[in-house]
This record gives sequence, C-alpha cells and structure tokens, in this order.
Amino acid sequence: MEFETKCVHSDLQGKDPWDPVVAPIYLSTVFSYSSGVKFTDRGTELKYSREDNPTVRYLEAVLTKLELGGDALATSSGLSAILTVLLYSLSRGSILLTTTELYGGTRSLIKFLSNLIGFKVITVSPETNELINALLRWKPTLVLIESVTNPNVRVINVKEVCGVANDVGVRVVVDNTIATPVLLNPLKLGSYLVIHSLSKYIGGHNDVIGGAVIGGRKVISELWVVRKLLGCILSPFNAYLVVRGVKTLSLRFRKASENALAIAEFLEDHPRVNDVRYPGLSSSPYKSVADELFNIKGVYGALLSFEVKGGKEEALKVLKKVKLIKASTSFGGTESLISYPLLGAFKDMPKEVRDELGISEGLLRLSVGIEDVNDLIEDLSNALS
Repeated sequence: MEFETKCVHSDLQGKDPWDPVVAPIYLSTVFSYSSGVKFTDRGTELKYSREDNPTVRYLEAVLTKLELGGDALATSSGLSAILTVLLYSLSRGSILLTTTELYGGTRSLIKFLSNLIGFKVITVSPETNELINALLRWKPTLVLIESVTNPNVRVINVKEVCGVANDVGVRVVVDNTIATPVLLNPLKLGSYLVIHSLSKYIGGHNDVIGGAVIGGRKVISELWVVRKLLGCILSPFNAYLVVRGVKTLSLRFRKASENALAIAEFLEDHPRVNDVRYPGLSSSPYKSVADELFNIKGVYGALLSFEVKGGKEEALKVLKKVKLIKASTSFGGTESLISYPLLGAFKDMPKEVRDELGISEGLLRLSVGIEDVNDLIEDLSNALS
C-alpha cells in the first residue's frame, strides 16, 4: 500500500470480532481468558490493559506500517518512550553518544539516568561528520540522535551515521518526530529503533500526549516487558485520538510543509531578519542532505527558525505582536505556533554551548500549521514591521 493508504487502514481490521470500520475505544481494564482474542504475537494473551489494549494495538499496527518496522510500542509520552529504550539499552559502564542540540526533556532525562545508573554520556555537535568521528573513537553502546534537530532544523545524514555504526557493531536510535515517516524511514536506513512523540505531527491536533518506539519484532517484544513494568502504556482514549489523527498525517504534513517553504522564503528577504533556518531553502547547508534522504522531493517539513535583528528585545516583541499565530511551545499541530527557545528547552543550557549551536537571543522557532499561507505571512509581516 502507498503511504496515504497505510495511514488510514490498519492490518488489524478484520481481526477484531466486531470488525469495526473505526477503531473503538476499549476502556476495559481486564479481558476474559476465554475471549481467545490475540492482538499481539508477543506470546501473551490479551488480559490486562497495562500490558496490551486493543485500541493501542490498532495504533501500533499503523505505526509499524508507516515506519517499515516489525512491531511498535505506544507509550504515555515521547519522553517515556525514550526512558523505555534507555533503561533497556544502558547499564553501569555503558557509553551513550548523543548531540548537544537535543530536546531539553531528553537532555534532562539522560542526565538523571546517567547519575542514577552510572553510564557515560558523550555529547558532540549535531553534524554528521562530528557524530561519525565520535562514533569511531568511542564505539559507544548506543547512539541517540534526532533525524532533524530542534530548533536549528539541521538534517543529520542518518544513512551515513547508521552505515558506520552498523560496520562497528553500534546501535543507533533515531528520534524521527520532526521529519515524520512522511519524509524519512530511519529503519530502512539502518537504525536500530525509531522513536516518536505522538503529541506532534502524528497526533497532529495539539490535543493528545503520547510516544512510540518502532523496531524489529524481537527487540520490541523485549521492550514490551520494560513498558509493562514501568506501566507507561498509552491510554486507550489517547490511542484513539492518535489513530484518528494519523489518518490525515500525510495531507496535513504536506500542506504545512508547503506553507513553511513559502514563509521561509518570505522571511529570508525580510529586512528585519538576520537568518532563516529551513532545509528547503537553497541557501541551507542541509538542503543537499534533505534532497538525498527525504522520501518526497520538494517537501522539507513544517518547522523553521529565524533570527530577528535586535536580539532578545525585538524577538519578544514579535512574539507578543503575532495575532493569528499563537505564542506557545510544542509543534506539529494544525495551528501555527511560535516560541522563544531561550524561554523553554534551552534556557538552562550554558551560554557557550548555545553560542556554539547558534541559539542566539534573537532566535524564534515557528511551527507552521495548515492555515492559508497568505494569512500567516500577513501576521508575521505585521509583527515584524
């Protein structure tokens, strides 16, 4: 099936005894031993919703198809998905290689776990060559990267990193939240696992918190045990919301990406903007990598950042003056959102590291939605004028 069809149809349809067209919300805590219904090949029967739930399995089946995996786990949040993977993969004496430009919650979780468990953390610049050099030098237990970084929207060459890692026997976990399976399938490029925050593009409506891990059947069956013990399975109602949202993932993502490119081009020519970071621009150093790796030519995602002249004071003025675009955190919904990274995930990052990454006091991040692009450009123009 083509990608859009996979978004709409789960291979679990027809296996539910009631054969519903739309996956229902199974709120039951327990299921009868005599039901004989098996929504999983994990070697367990459906009996308790902390372990498995039919609504959650509908979602996991769709995610497995979209990321070209063997199976998937849906978790209570993106961070709980990362927690599940790190607890499974790392122990005292392990080495984790990751990047300096990483979601703030992930950075905090890694710091907490490394102190608790005793594994070593190596952080390097989120540039492909830096990652490969560190990988060859340290030969870590695990590599954790974001396929597209936040807030600078750098595109990491996942294919090259995974190729080198596999040659030396190192496992790579890719957070694919920003690229989504619309643009990139890291498992096809050699990654060990793929992680998503379902709260973003896959859920797509800013009304649900959830996460997911996708990979081969064997490793997912082992991660299932960790999720069962942590009790961090996604709730049936939230799974239902994500199943509903994922049906329009491709449509929403393509429209928002089209808007983002037009806005990036507008901002690049604006006299009050110093710099625009978006891989679809011909001036972007990441365009060639995106053109090589992304599944759809001419589509580059719906997240961008731009630096306002005048630093913090002027950037915050723009944040306050936008009307249609909402000043808020997160990204990936139907509504356009704008945020100031130094008030959020990067406020506690040392200044020297921020400077090295180019996260300046004038930087704003824009999550582009599916509104009419002319309305969005007018809103930004008024705020910048």
